[in-house]
Amino acid sequence: MDDSNTSNVTADRLLPRSILIGALGLMGSFACWVAWPDAFFHGYLVGFIFCLGIPLGCLVIEMIYRLTGGGWGEMIHRSSSAAIQTLPLAAILFLPVVAGMDRLYPWMNSVAASGVGKASEKAQYLNADAFLARAMVYFAIWLVLAILLARWSRQLERTGNPAFARRLGILSGPGLVLFSLADTFAAVDWQMSLEPHWYSTIFPVIFGISQLLAGLAFATLAATVLAPHPRVVHPVGKLYLQDLGSLLLAFIVLWAYVSFSQFLLIWTGNLPEETQWYLPRIAGGWQVFAALLALCQFATPFLFLLSKRIKRNYRTLGGVAAFVLVMHFVDIYWQIIPAFAPSDWAAAWRETIVAITAALGIGGLLLAAFLWQIRRLPELSLVEPTPPPEETHG
Repeated sequence: MDDSNTSNVTADRLLPRSILIGALGLMGSFACWVAWPDAFFHGYLVGFIFCLGIPLGCLVIEMIYRLTGGGWGEMIHRSSSAAIQTLPLAAILFLPVVAGMDRLYPWMNSVAASGVGKASEKAQYLNADAFLARAMVYFAIWLVLAILLARWSRQLERTGNPAFARRLGILSGPGLVLFSLADTFAAVDWQMSLEPHWYSTIFPVIFGISQLLAGLAFATLAATVLAPHPRVVHPVGKLYLQDLGSLLLAFIVLWAYVSFSQFLLIWTGNLPEETQWYLPRIAGGWQVFAALLALCQFATPFLFLLSKRIKRNYRTLGGVAAFVLVMHFVDIYWQIIPAFAPSDWAAAWRETIVAITAALGIGGLLLAAFLWQIRRLPELSLVEPTPPPEETHG
């Protein structure tokens, strides 16, 4: 039997399903917008930031791979390359956030009225014009990086010309710096300013590491679901799968470390302007989600990924990656929605419905764009992967 027929599902079979899921999700979101306009924008922001984090994380993964090389990158670089090409669609899907700015951000009407300290100084940063101008800069940086990486990667695969590999390496170094700057300011604009009286110097780091974790989890899941189809991965052996699992484990530990560091520093400092972000998130039912994140975003995948057997198996590694993506959505939900329903989780049932439908709608469309890009990739790369050492000498 041909390798392309041995996978559970193929890109061709998944494409119409993802379009259907996306269409149904957006229809459900539209119905929520008609019924609950405020709740729609609150929940849509959750779905958008969750889905945007995946191609942005893949963009970082792709640049790291182009700088360092390695067989792990050969396993997923086609998945990550296809994912970053969905960023133009993601930029369009940012428009509902722009339309709902006055319903999302308390500083839109008046920084002083929102209770922000040093209102005159913060008003120079927290205003609609500056917000939109910065957002355009963020997307411009991300899109230019994605376009150049995708173009030169295709040319490298088609021609095998090492000049394109050098271009990718030269671009990726400064690209990581530019990406980090844009992502840091995006974290402040899109999430921290939901509660403009609160601040944390660690939060943008958490924001970026969460995206990196989501991008790696998605690329790994895509590789395991579509494998061993040659359009997606090279059949280079189980050792490279183990490397992917080890990287996933490392980023899970890093996410847990920076998240706990923020909590520990803020809690021990015991400053009202800092602790007030955590207080509503560990009460009123929201503490259940905090405990769930500690157990399922960190402890459970950590224990699973300690096993070589799990990391060397397509199905089990893909299952862990899918679980990490689900918990990433819960993490974004827990960070954002208490800003609008701080007293009681049950009061946020409308936002919960919208968050789920928006994530399905945006995610379905981005997945369809991803699968369409996968179908356009050449079946075999002209750049042959290096066999793992264990297989070479075994």
